[in-house]
Amino acid sequence: MDTNGSALTPRSVDESVRPSMAPAAIKIDKDVPIPPSPGRKGNPYPLAQMEVGDSFAAPYSDPTSRWKICKTAHAHGHYYKRKYTTQSLVENGVKVVRVWRVA
Repeated sequence: MDTNGSALTPRSVDESVRPSMAPAAIKIDKDVPIPPSPGRKGNPYPLAQMEVGDSFAAPYSDPTSRWKICKTAHAHGHYYKRKYTTQSLVENGVKVVRVWRVA
């Protein structure tokens, strides 16, 4: 009961406000290819081609880019059941992260 003593009933919906979603109003398309995701650009490092004992050096300019290189190696290793180790070094005057495949 509401404050006036009458029974509560569902509010009527003004159909002129609601857009028409009748099944005939929506067209089904077939064979539309899914475009590539704009967020994923692939892995820029040669992790998939590495064998045990191989390494590469990736230059970095700030702690965030260094972290991304290390995280990418760790995630790739976790997904593909491989092991990598990383180390921050200075090679020829350039700060790099060296990534080794260890298993």
